Amino acid sequence: MKTKSAIISFIATLVTITIGILVIIGWFIHNDFLRSIVPGAVKMKFNVALGFVFSSIVLLLNYSPWKSKVQRFVSGLLSVMVFLTGLLTLIEYIFNYDLGIDEFFVRDELRATADYYPGRMTPLSAINFILIGIGLFLLNKQKAAFYHFYYLFWIVFISLLMLVGFNAITEIPIFLRMVIQVAIGFIILSIAIWFAQPILQKKISFRRKIFTGFTAVIILIAVISILSFYYSEKRISTSKLVSHTNSVLIEAEQTLSTVKDIESGGRGYVITGDSIYLEYFLIAKKVISNHIKNLKELTRDNPVQQVRIDSLSVLIDRRINFSLQCIRLRNEKNIEAVNKLMATRQGKLYTDGIRYVITAIQQEENNLLTQRQKENDKNIAAFNRSFFIFLSSIFILLLAILFSIRNNISIRRKAEKQSRESEEQIQTIFNAAPDAVIIINEAGKIVKWNPKSETIFGWTAEEVLDKPLSEIIIPHRYREAHQQGLEHFLKTGEHLPAPTIQQRIEVIRKHLYRSIEWKNPVVGINEMRRHYANYLKGMPNIKEYRNKLVTLRMVEEIDEVLNEIINSYAGYEFERTVIELPNYHEKCSA
Repeated sequence: MKTKSAIISFIATLVTITIGILVIIGWFIHNDFLRSIVPGAVKMKFNVALGFVFSSIVLLLNYSPWKSKVQRFVSGLLSVMVFLTGLLTLIEYIFNYDLGIDEFFVRDELRATADYYPGRMTPLSAINFILIGIGLFLLNKQKAAFYHFYYLFWIVFISLLMLVGFNAITEIPIFLRMVIQVAIGFIILSIAIWFAQPILQKKISFRRKIFTGFTAVIILIAVISILSFYYSEKRISTSKLVSHTNSVLIEAEQTLSTVKDIESGGRGYVITGDSIYLEYFLIAKKVISNHIKNLKELTRDNPVQQVRIDSLSVLIDRRINFSLQCIRLRNEKNIEAVNKLMATRQGKLYTDGIRYVITAIQQEENNLLTQRQKENDKNIAAFNRSFFIFLSSIFILLLAILFSIRNNISIRRKAEKQSRESEEQIQTIFNAAPDAVIIINEAGKIVKWNPKSETIFGWTAEEVLDKPLSEIIIPHRYREAHQQGLEHFLKTGEHLPAPTIQQRIEVIRKHLYRSIEWKNPVVGINEMRRHYANYLKGMPNIKEYRNKLVTLRMVEEIDEVLNEIINSYAGYEFERTVIELPNYHEKCSA
């Protein structure tokens, strides 16, 4: 474990397993501090801690340089257990059925409520463990690189959302949230899994990473839009409720004022006998029924207020009847008869009762008004907080993307500079090479032709570039074999088997005999001397035989030395220069 990635992964794994073990110990000894990790936070569920421990053990086994069958079996078993823990928990939520896994090891002290299930992890945690279980089972599988990248991105992104934003939104049910220490645990575990697989960093292109980053930005913008709409609707709804409450208060106040008009109009007429007071009384008597009707309509969703308004209606009717009785006595008898009736204080009792009921109605509405104003303020504060958090997250994410792009550009420029320098060095070596060096492309056409090639073959670079190699230097009878070898290499990335020592010597003999045949023995043997070095190149301790060959003048003597070479190097395997074309044969087949 010498690489930086391996060290980061190992440290993150140790942190994750430590969190899990501490929480498990906390559940067994009933220590809330250990179960919460973060002071004052909600307790981490036992199964979540167990999932962290199992996942960490799989990663620790992965770090081992020796991987036995037992280790692979244990890793696979723990991965499946992590997967099943998440899957079974999700099934419990979907079908609303308790499978008994939530409190299988320990019992949760809190009992079940409408939005709390004792010992059960949240649905988000269950989904995360399903993804992690599959990911651990596919650890270091090259074909699963994209799966690892996207599921780890999902876990980190959702955990960060819960960590910085959604936990501050009280409207989200408790069972859907992810507590702080669980979100932190998932983030650290994701880091451990990511850096445990160096193949991911090579397989996932920078373009894909940037695209995923911008996708996260778009999701955050969508979340802000949804939250903005949600809280805007809530503010409108609360404002309507506040306005409704004010309407009830106004209507109650007008009802009380009308009752006072009824009382004063009746009393004024009784005392003075002036019919103008009687007119005020009759108008108020007619209007009061509308106020009662309005109050009844405005408070139809409040049963307590409805009862009060019914009582108010009865008291008002009685107060009106009392005033009518006083008016009738004033008209039919005299003021003394009215005074006797008023001395009973029935009118005052009715009025006091009306005041009491209206005060109760107003008090109820004032309480609702205060509550709704607080809720409105709370919604505004929650929106402002969430908006600031998510906007800050977008800014930080865009900043990270910007720095990543800048860093990538810097790396590319540095690589291009190094590439240019390397190409210049290679070109210098290419031009100064003591042997002919010819480079062809996948079509078999010449793309490079060094100065030594010009000297040996007699053609300049301008004359041979972009022409098939086989037409320039390959004899006609060998062109088919040359083409087969080239096609084999382009398709598989592998060379054809190297020629044996017998095959090489056979080629030397054919070359020698053809030279003698076309010219004469003396000239043919002399011209052949400069070719032995090329045919025998790369063979160890061949200098002695090569020196003999360039001094011999008889074909029989040369044949004898060639036979000695065959016997001396029997079984010798020639090494070919390895030429790597990364993924070239794959690209060709695609």
